Amino acid sequence: MNGTATPYAKLDPLVRSIGGSIAASDKPSEPPPQDTNWLQQGVTLADLQHKPFDPETWVVEDILPEGACLLAAKYKSKKSWLALAIGLPIALGGKALGRLPVAQGRVLYLDLEGKQQRIKKRTRAILGVQNRPWPDNFHVYTTWPQGNEGMDRLEQWFR
Repeated sequence: MNGTATPYAKLDPLVRSIGGSIAASDKPSEPPPQDTNWLQQGVTLADLQHKPFDPETWVVEDILPEGACLLAAKYKSKKSWLALAIGLPIALGGKALGRLPVAQGRVLYLDLEGKQQRIKKRTRAILGVQNRPWPDNFHVYTTWPQGNEGMDRLEQWFR
């Protein structure tokens, strides 16, 4: 970040007002003991308060953090166009939407409602006619397994 307000700045007053209304005596009761390992993977807010972290890495400055992200909006709201317009500069290097600095890297583009033909047509519309080869670090899938198999495949792709 470059010293400007965070993308969450508009939420800060609301979050602070909610946090200030919780009395110290309103401590939640402790959960019953469980015999499972997943409980130990969590952290209390008391521990989190003083835990150091590296600064967040932004793929698209102040908009898209590094990692898996889900783009969701109502039907026919141009989500796939936006994903391509952001993903292509990430794969090629440059600026997203013509002005937002990006970190160059690999892109996984899951368009589970689209077809390769439509993605090719839209990519050509965004990149224009050029002799430059299209990026080989932009991976397109129009089918992907669901459930655990899909999560396993996603984990493999990230490796």
